[in-house]
Amino acid sequence: MLFTKSIWLLAVASASALRGPAPPRGARAAVDLRGGADDDDAGDLFGAAEAESVEAKVRGGMVSAAKMMGAMRGDAGPSAAVAALEAAASAESSSVAELLELYLVARADQALELAGSDALEVALRQVANEALAYRASTRLPVDAAARVLKTLADAAGADSAEAYEADVVSRSALAVKELLAVLADSGNFVAAALAHADEKIPAIEADVEEDLGLGNDAAVQAGRSVLEKLRSWQNDSQPLEQLRVSLLSELEDAPEHDRPRVAAALRPVVANVLGPEFSS
Repeated sequence: MLFTKSIWLLAVASASALRGPAPPRGARAAVDLRGGADDDDAGDLFGAAEAESVEAKVRGGMVSAAKMMGAMRGDAGPSAAVAALEAAASAESSSVAELLELYLVARADQALELAGSDALEVALRQVANEALAYRASTRLPVDAAARVLKTLADAAGADSAEAYEADVVSRSALAVKELLAVLADSGNFVAAALAHADEKIPAIEADVEEDLGLGNDAAVQAGRSVLEKLRSWQNDSQPLEQLRVSLLSELEDAPEHDRPRVAAALRPVVANVLGPEFSS
């Protein structure tokens, strides 16, 4: 099945490239502006004396982000929130604060498409953590952050924005603590990853055989790529240890206010590598 294999693609890519190559400057603006996980990027985007203005960099990143979000909806096209973000990002008069608020609203709008599933709560918390990180870094004004949090609280069915923020902060602190503990445990991390690989290989092999019969060449190629990586881990677990060290360093090096966002981004990679026993 394509789902079974795709669940592993993120883990394989992460273990192979250890976070992968840096995206283009415009994409980095869209990604790294989520609270400033990297001090060098933050300085480059918000303080360096370069010919291109900060606003121009942010606008370029937000245009890219809006196009990606719109593409995710396929033939339905971008939602009103995503269209508003792209329009504002294309206007030279838009400020960084305005763009960040529109970006977060668009992310919240995306999350609402998960209504009816457990994933909605997780997606809303991720957006909330971004908003809190932006607010802590002073890139997002307090009143703008309050509006975003109110939107998220309403979507989550919380009693108030204040109660929702407190719950997000509490849950996120626990999530960061748990992830740090998992990544700091070298022996158990590698052992759990290898055990999960042993468990998944037969299922993926069966999927590849099924896709061969269906003539689904792309799925066959993807499945074989995953199998090759999993078997390489069985022969040499060092890449798993390198992945653990890389993820741990990324989380530990993040500013305190940005750790919840970073942890939320890293958690799917860890869950894919370790399996469903890793709690969410």
